[in-house]
Amino acid sequence: DDSFEQLYAAEKRLGLVFNIFTFLALFIACIGLFGLVSYQIAQRGKEISIRKVLGASAIRLVELLSKDFLRLVLVALVLAVPIAWYAMHRWLDHFAYRIEIRWWVFLLVAGPSLAVALLTVGIQSYRAALANPVDVAGSSDADPEVLARCVEIVADDDNVDAVFLVGMFGGYHTRFAESLLGGEMRAAEAMIELARASAKPLVVYSLYAPVKPPALRRLHEAGLPVYASIEQAVKVLQALAERGLYLQDRHGQPLQAGVAPDEAMQAMFARAQNEGRDLYEHEARALLRTHGVAVADELVAHTADELGAAIERFGDQPLAMKVVSKDILHKSDAGGVKLNLVGEAALRAAHAQIMASCRAYDPGADLRGVLLTPMARKGVEVIVGVVRDPIFGPVLMFGLGGIFVEILEDVAFRAIPLSRRDAETMVDQLKARKVLAGVRGEPAVDRAALVELLLKVSSIVSAYPQLSELDLNPVIAYADGYAVVDARIITNRAVASS
Repeated sequence: DDSFEQLYAAEKRLGLVFNIFTFLALFIACIGLFGLVSYQIAQRGKEISIRKVLGASAIRLVELLSKDFLRLVLVALVLAVPIAWYAMHRWLDHFAYRIEIRWWVFLLVAGPSLAVALLTVGIQSYRAALANPVDVAGSSDADPEVLARCVEIVADDDNVDAVFLVGMFGGYHTRFAESLLGGEMRAAEAMIELARASAKPLVVYSLYAPVKPPALRRLHEAGLPVYASIEQAVKVLQALAERGLYLQDRHGQPLQAGVAPDEAMQAMFARAQNEGRDLYEHEARALLRTHGVAVADELVAHTADELGAAIERFGDQPLAMKVVSKDILHKSDAGGVKLNLVGEAALRAAHAQIMASCRAYDPGADLRGVLLTPMARKGVEVIVGVVRDPIFGPVLMFGLGGIFVEILEDVAFRAIPLSRRDAETMVDQLKARKVLAGVRGEPAVDRAALVELLLKVSSIVSAYPQLSELDLNPVIAYADGYAVVDARIITNRAVASS
């Protein structure tokens, strides 16, 4: 009996020591967690609603624990203390004499631990996230001007290149209280001032953009991009990033200077403008040839009797014949093109067919004759075009011709004037650029010649403001150069020739 009493007393002392150790560990852990909570409350600078904290805890508990290893360790420590305490008592109960464990004792130990753990997670979820993306965590619900201050702080960071505001800006006065409208308008004005003073773009996405509330209308009127689609807004940011990389890459690259305008070419533009027409193809070819573009020789036959001159000049070469008319822009549609013509008899027959087809296509068309050029040898078709955009000014397009431009739309664009780097990247940008490198045993095309062609077209467009549009389609690229097969130039009637 004495031995039994001694053993029982020893076990009770052991249990007492373990309980004391358990409560001390729990006390230290709770103090640490309460300190963390207090620090976070102080950092926010305002009182936090316990209801919101617990609500956020219930929603984001798992998410937040998975994102913060330190928080996970602290909460696990607090929860582990009562669990270990209960497990030890169960062990003592199993291997020694019965030690009664009352449920309220366990709750006394476990309750504070669970409450502190839940409160800590809630505080973490309710407080603002300072990493990218910055989350104001509902603090703008009562004060929309917080968003403007946050945008200013973020934009001031040297590591930030652009600011993307996402949420329900503009709709706070609708969702919460009408009294918030003034704060939203003041926030909008602050963002406008920031956007004007900063080189960093500000893009806004709002759930309320479709209803166009006053604050968003003010941003839009000031020129800030506001979107109702977050996907569209992200595409805009992507385009801005690509533009930034392009400008960074272009920095220091000399732009292709415009050529000196030729007096004869200026007079040619003046004649076309006075007659209210675009350049004839042979005139467009003359402009290109004058400024160094490789263009095949051509001959204009105004009547059938002049076709013999083509035989004298080109011999037995297969020829292409195209109608010359200011009224027929798309020659093939009017039956105004014949290919692979050999001999005077073939030329006369083709001439008669072209005249008949074009008169049937447009009885009032002014037919000035036909243009004859040697057939180009087989190669890779590419296209070069220019338009004058009302926003970007003259823009040059380059792409593969044939099915690539009609079906795949595989083209590249650059604003004129070009740098050499611009021209090179246009060629390399094409999805089907491997075709230019040679496929199925075909030789690679002369990439350097294509780059020079793009630079020359850029300089011509810069020198002649009378040129509104240019279309070289197709250009046949070879291993040793290229050949411009068809050239079309639209004149700008509003610009006078010098």
